[in-house]
Amino acid sequence: MNPWLKWSTFIFFALVAGSGLVLAWMIWMLEPINEWAVVHHPWQSHTQHLHVLLAPGLVLVIGALLQQHGLSYWFGKVWMRRKSGGLILFLALPMIFSGTALQVSVEQSWRQFWSWFHGISSLLWTCGLLAHLFIGLNKILFRFPRKS
Repeated sequence: MNPWLKWSTFIFFALVAGSGLVLAWMIWMLEPINEWAVVHHPWQSHTQHLHVLLAPGLVLVIGALLQQHGLSYWFGKVWMRRKSGGLILFLALPMIFSGTALQVSVEQSWRQFWSWFHGISSLLWTCGLLAHLFIGLNKILFRFPRKS
C-alpha cells in the first residue's frame, strides 16, 4: 500500500470516527439545553456538519483501499489478514448506506432507526478495522523468531 493511501486512511478514519463519537455523545449522553431545544450542545450542528462533510472522503478512501489493497490481496492469493479485511469491506456497506439513509429520512421513526443502525454498523466497522490493523501489526512484529 502506498504511503498516501495509508496516511489518508488513518487521517480520514480518525476525523470521521472522532466527529461521530463526539456527535453520538452530544445526542445520547447530554440533556437538551432547555425543555424546547432540539439540540443538546451548542456545537452539535457544527459537529454534525463536520462529520457529514468528511464522510465522503472516508468512502473514497475505502474504495481506493479496495482497489489498491484488497483486490491485490484477494486475487494475488495472499492469505495474511484476508478474513478481517473482507469483513471490514463487507461492514462498510451498511455503514455507508445507513449514513446516507439517515441524511435523507424525513419521518422521525425512520431517522431514529437509521441513527441506531448507523451507530451500530459504524461501531462494528471501527472494531473490525482496529482488529485488522492489530492482527497485521502482531504478525509483522512476531513474524520472525527472536534471537536471545
